[in-house]
Amino acid sequence: MGLIESINKMNNKNRNPLVSVILPVYNSEKFLTEALLSIIEQLYSNIEIIIINDGSTDNSLEIIKYFQKRDHRIKIISRENRGLVSSLNEGISNAEGDFIARMDADDISAPDRIYKQLNYILANPSIDILGSNIEYINDSSEKIGESKYPLSNLQIRKTLPFWCCLAHPTILAKKSVFVAHEQYKSKYRSEDYELWLRLRRNKKIQFGNMRESLLKYRLHGSQMTDVKNLKLIVKSNLSLKMRELVLTRDIVFLLGMLRDIISLVYSKVKTFL
Repeated sequence: MGLIESINKMNNKNRNPLVSVILPVYNSEKFLTEALLSIIEQLYSNIEIIIINDGSTDNSLEIIKYFQKRDHRIKIISRENRGLVSSLNEGISNAEGDFIARMDADDISAPDRIYKQLNYILANPSIDILGSNIEYINDSSEKIGESKYPLSNLQIRKTLPFWCCLAHPTILAKKSVFVAHEQYKSKYRSEDYELWLRLRRNKKIQFGNMRESLLKYRLHGSQMTDVKNLKLIVKSNLSLKMRELVLTRDIVFLLGMLRDIISLVYSKVKTFL
């Protein structure tokens, strides 16, 4: 009997889901069905799906309720709009699993994503945060690229001062890590990057990425052309790196800051031209 099979047997007795999938939703009706189906139809079925409807004004809630009637694993939290960070933290606080899996309402998880990530993290129990590579798709679900993230804990730790090399929607993590480190904070635009940098200070925390692309990450046309938003993200990341430089005295963050400054200057020149 393998690792997954043993745990399935144990959890079926306890009726306690092993993996809690956290899926925040805000006006996501266009791609929500496809995203939900990719989680509902996972090869590894011992999951709970916690959907936080963050004050949607479109048909998102109706879509969620439709699927909930057909799948008892879906739990709905529906309320007024409070933002992504609040939704993530609320989802984690209501999670019953030992592991947290992230998912966005416009992405598509591979059918064996959770199965493969769970097998990997159980075979490598020192890993606390596990991501994977991603396949970039457009609004028509056509492939437009693929990531090449660093894989090992050492490589990820060396890369984080420069850029966020853990794709948030691919993450499978031990719930205990979120509980012990105050979850997400809303001060910065990149709530995931802020958390990874904060966790990086703890030498005991282990990161990892799987080489395989286990998620299709949707890049909307507006995301690729919204220069103003990109500038805000870069400025936020610059502030994060300044914070880490002060707190850790790790001079590699100076190089990371230089990278962001060059990016800002380039974007201004490009806009002017």
